[in-house]
Amino acid sequence: METSGYVLNERLKRIEPNSKKCSFCYDGTTESINDCYFVPVFKENDRTNIVVYRSVKYSKIDIGIPRCTNCKAIHQASKKRAAVLSSLGALVVIAFTIYNFLDIHPIVSVLLLFLSAFIGFGGYAFLQNTFTRKAGINTLKEGAENDAMVQDFLIKGWSLTQPSA
Repeated sequence: METSGYVLNERLKRIEPNSKKCSFCYDGTTESINDCYFVPVFKENDRTNIVVYRSVKYSKIDIGIPRCTNCKAIHQASKKRAAVLSSLGALVVIAFTIYNFLDIHPIVSVLLLFLSAFIGFGGYAFLQNTFTRKAGINTLKEGAENDAMVQDFLIKGWSLTQPSA
């Protein structure tokens, strides 16, 4: 199957771009298909909701978005920096909570543990996007949403979020 600018790779169950122009910085060119970012899109096929049983069946396909080597390096570096900084932030809050466990109210301790989880997970996503934008390129989500093929799939009822039961 071929669409304008894309080829279906049936073995890997993904749609690969023919275009070489980077969708994240708009300046670079893709040197290898492995540099592309493959975003999964989902379509719900069947949903069962019984009082004691729930299930969902869906289709998934990966759509390739052209990305230059420089943008790929920036995305990977942003992920690493965000993971390190958010983990350190979460560990500092946990260490503070453990160190002062007997001196603070138990409810405050629980709230601090939730805060550390929020810093760890929410901080990771926020920092990753911040570092990517500071580098002057689109984030992975922005690049996926701006891609014509992904937009066509979204219009046809596909989604960027995986269905759950």
